[in-house]
Amino acid sequence: LCTDAGCYPHARGHHCRRPMGTAGLVMQVCLKGRGWVGFAHQPPMPVQAGEVVLLVPGRPHAYGADDSQPWTVHYLHATGPALVELLPRLGTTVVRPARHLTQMAALCEQAWQALAHDPDEAALLIAAGTAWHLLLLLGAESAESDLNQPEDDARVLLAEQEMRDHLDRPLDLAGLAHAAGCSASHLTVLFRNLRGRPPLTQFRHLKM
Repeated sequence: LCTDAGCYPHARGHHCRRPMGTAGLVMQVCLKGRGWVGFAHQPPMPVQAGEVVLLVPGRPHAYGADDSQPWTVHYLHATGPALVELLPRLGTTVVRPARHLTQMAALCEQAWQALAHDPDEAALLIAAGTAWHLLLLLGAESAESDLNQPEDDARVLLAEQEMRDHLDRPLDLAGLAHAAGCSASHLTVLFRNLRGRPPLTQFRHLKM
C-alpha cells in the first residue's frame, strides 16, 4: 500500500524530524541539489543528486535540504505485509547511488498523481502497483551491488593503504581515486557506504 508520495522542488528550508520514525518505509529520490539524513547520536549523512535514501520503518530519523544547494527530492511512503518480505532484499545502505534515478522519480510522480484527488479503489491500486514497481527496481539495483561488493571492498582497502603510506603528507581525492582505480565520485560513494564517512575524512581519522 502506498500511503503518500510527492515532490519538493528546489526545497530551500525543507526539513523533517521524526523522533519515533514512521510506520512504513520512506524512500527519497534526490534528482537535483543536495540534502542530508541523520540518526540519533550519529553525524548527518550527505545526500547528493543521483542518490536515493531508504528509511526503514520504526527508526527515528531526520532529514533536510542543503542550505546552499537545496535538493529537489521525490518521495514515496509504503507499508503492508508484503513489505516485510521485501525489506531484506533492499539492503541496509541508507544513502545509495541509483542508476534508474529518472525512472524512480517518475514513479514517485505517478503515485502522487494517483493519490492526489480523493482516490478511489482503482487509484489506490495504481499507487500500490507503482510503489511495488519502484521498490522492486531498488531491490534489483541492491542485488547487483551485492555482486560487486568484493570489488568495492578492494577499492576501499587500496585507498586506505595509500592513506597509511602517506600519513606524513597531504593527499587529495584525485590521488586516492587513482590508487583505488576508480573515479573520485565513485570512491566517495564507496567510503560513505562502507565506512560511513568520505575518503578525506577517513584519512584525517587515520592520522589521529
